[in-house]
Amino acid sequence: MIYIRSTYANFNTNEYLTRTTACKWKFLAPDGYGFKVVIEIFNVSATTKFSIINSTQIILNERSVKLLHPYYNSDMFIQIDLSKSDPNFVTQVEFQAYVTIVKQQFGMSIPSCISTEIDVGTRWTNLISPLQGYDNNMCCSYNFTILKNRGVSVYIEQLWLETNVDVLKYRIGDSANVLIVDYEDIVIQPKNIDREAVFEFISDGSIHGLGFSLVFIMEGILFVYSCGI
Repeated sequence: MIYIRSTYANFNTNEYLTRTTACKWKFLAPDGYGFKVVIEIFNVSATTKFSIINSTQIILNERSVKLLHPYYNSDMFIQIDLSKSDPNFVTQVEFQAYVTIVKQQFGMSIPSCISTEIDVGTRWTNLISPLQGYDNNMCCSYNFTILKNRGVSVYIEQLWLETNVDVLKYRIGDSANVLIVDYEDIVIQPKNIDREAVFEFISDGSIHGLGFSLVFIMEGILFVYSCGI
């Protein structure tokens, strides 16, 4: 992973210096690989132009930037351009992103998530070996049936993922998917019908974190556990 940014600090004065020149970053990947770009900070002046291009097209410009969103490029070449800034525009960090190399073609890896019964309920996690982390291009799921008039509480024990790139999500019945992005516990209220619950984890093909651990505390649940693609 390579971090890039357009401004830097004077460590003697702890002040950020105004950028006076244009920025250009070029990357070339090995055969069979492309790139992923995630923009973390984008606070440029109204006159600054920005683009990400590959060998054939413009992937992104300043009008369509989304923060913490993965932009994938299957081309072996990528170039990131930032024009000169307005000299009267002052900000601490103008632009910051990271670039990683990803495979152009890949298959999903064998899932490495497990569920185990514990005193208070069931734990579902990928943290099988300490500090090993999860695999790239991994998909695993935990499915169960919530019987009518029963509720479920889900406690987030651990959550170390690449933000907005590797996805931990769930859906209840026909409802839309909900992303799990922080340590806020999940409470599924009872209803007078049976409902299917699906919790799923999907990682992409570049950098990764340690993973996740969820604890399900429920009453009167019929389990139908699966872990796969």
